[in-house]
Amino acid sequence: MRKQRVFAVVTATVMFVGAFFMTGISAKAEDSATALSEMQAEKAAETDDKWGYFIGDDGMAYINSYNGNMKDVEIPAAIDGHKVIGTANWEMGLFGGIFGENELIESIIIPEGVNYIGSYSFSQCKSLKTIVIPDSIIEIGYGAFSGCSSLESVEIPEGVMEISYNTFSGCSALKNVELPEGILTLGLWAFSGCTALRSINIPSSVTGIDAAIFENCTSLESVEILEGVTKIGHSMFDGCVALKNIKIPTSVEHIGEYAFGYTHDSDGKSIKLPDFTIYGYPGTAAEAYATENGFTFIEIKDEPTQTPSEAEITVDVSGEFSPKLEAAKDRLLSAIAGYLTGEQLFAVRTGASALEIKLFVSSLDGSVSESDKEIIAKAIGEISDGDKLSFKVMNYLDVKLSASINEKELAITETDGRLTVSVELENPMSGTYKAIRIHDGKAEAIDAQLGKDGKRLTFATDKFSTYAIAYSDVASGDGTVNALIAILCITGLAGFAAGAAAALKKRSAT
Repeated sequence: MRKQRVFAVVTATVMFVGAFFMTGISAKAEDSATALSEMQAEKAAETDDKWGYFIGDDGMAYINSYNGNMKDVEIPAAIDGHKVIGTANWEMGLFGGIFGENELIESIIIPEGVNYIGSYSFSQCKSLKTIVIPDSIIEIGYGAFSGCSSLESVEIPEGVMEISYNTFSGCSALKNVELPEGILTLGLWAFSGCTALRSINIPSSVTGIDAAIFENCTSLESVEILEGVTKIGHSMFDGCVALKNIKIPTSVEHIGEYAFGYTHDSDGKSIKLPDFTIYGYPGTAAEAYATENGFTFIEIKDEPTQTPSEAEITVDVSGEFSPKLEAAKDRLLSAIAGYLTGEQLFAVRTGASALEIKLFVSSLDGSVSESDKEIIAKAIGEISDGDKLSFKVMNYLDVKLSASINEKELAITETDGRLTVSVELENPMSGTYKAIRIHDGKAEAIDAQLGKDGKRLTFATDKFSTYAIAYSDVASGDGTVNALIAILCITGLAGFAAGAAAALKKRSAT
């Protein structure tokens, strides 16, 4: 039965709109209404007739409009004494990008300290050629740069864990993209239609791969999928007509339909690319896909690149608050490699020695030092805003990371790059979450996100010691709304919202 591409696109669009309203509005209706009323009544403001903003429940400024006419734009680090934390998106009642369809802007500088780029913030900025994204950015909303047809390169910071739905789709001049190790998810159509893109590397840390990510990247010639990636999504490289071959690592366990080796006609009917070749190892998903689709399969004779297997690296999590540590095995190894000798590292990589990484979380209520409490109190004071935000500590936690090799225990206080850690809160409440890390006597705010289950709090960190979880009663004109803030205070030796869901229907050539 013939399934045309137009049907798949319409289906995906309907599902996206449905997910938008059913998930976003039902789950966030009360918060959005509060944000809108506050924004319209007393928090909306303008600075120098260029920047509009409002103050979020976290006390930070969110930019919601730009009224300038400059070619080179630098987003302010603060407005009227309020720290700028990001650009707003639809969850805050703003439908459309802050700079969307601005055809004057050629360059954007986002200052260090900004954490969020809201959905569709720069969409259809057709003259935008360069953008500086600081290391402080941890979340890039869906469609943020879609249709930026002059954008030639982008460097994504290590703290970003997800490239969302449609983020860079239609960036037809985009030639260079570096995906950082540590990124976890690539969303639907994330880079579709990037017709100038010639090569891409998929990091080993990527565990969530949606459909059609690089669809219609017609100049894409080279793809490197690193050992550790386990899935290649439906139509991931569909329409990549310049891609003549691909090497699939042994870690890939699933390859979706029309993942590569196919293009399509104007009616959306699938067409096999002639002489497409798959390189892989016998008995793997690569060989199965080649056989099922009638592609040439060339067996790789040499041994696959050694990557830690389940037998060589294990992860043990224990203690209170149901902790989790989420990272690919080779990412964990690189994160703690500085604690291993060269001999130990070689032994793990070759399978001669087993490595166990342990995450342990316990309560520190009643045992935190007075000096730590003072630092915590000071940090709370800095993010508080008088009667608007007033924080109280709920629990103190001790979060420890360690490694064991050849019966030798290693205490890990700082890792090379951030790892994703999560804990289950005992009495969670909806609201904005933050993490404040203390290192060398200084506090630094980092991001923490509450999961869809409303209980599990997730954050990315590279230091492990003492945590404090606090909540805030947020006063508003209509009364008091309880918002939970998680504050991470790390001491010791080392010192988004709704995603888009869509599915592509199966197409078969006649």
